Amino acid sequence: MYDEQVVNNELRVSKTIDNHNNLVLTWESNGNEEETLPAVIYSISQINFNGNHYTSEQISKTTLGAPIVQSESGTNQFTISYEPLVNITLLLVIKFFTIGVLAIFTFVKGVRKFRNVRNQNRE
Repeated sequence: MYDEQVVNNELRVSKTIDNHNNLVLTWESNGNEEETLPAVIYSISQINFNGNHYTSEQISKTTLGAPIVQSESGTNQFTISYEPLVNITLLLVIKFFTIGVLAIFTFVKGVRKFRNVRNQNRE
């Protein structure tokens, strides 16, 4: 199903990434045709189709999640962006804080072990 809808999709689509890391699909159409696009949209997807903004729920999809749209005559453009559920900066702060705490804990434990060995050698 994925091969048919996305990988081997018969629609001639130009796929590019814009300056904001959004997937941009562009294709030519002769008229009001229903097209299945070679991409997958998720519930957190933000969509712009021919200048109009849509949520994932407002776009028809296949069971796999490939968008189904009504092409207009001429050039059509479908842009997909994804909004992460969690702020990436917050995750990085938590990660580096945890690494710092573990480094301090390991250093303190090593110093205590060194002192214990040194004190045992003096006795």
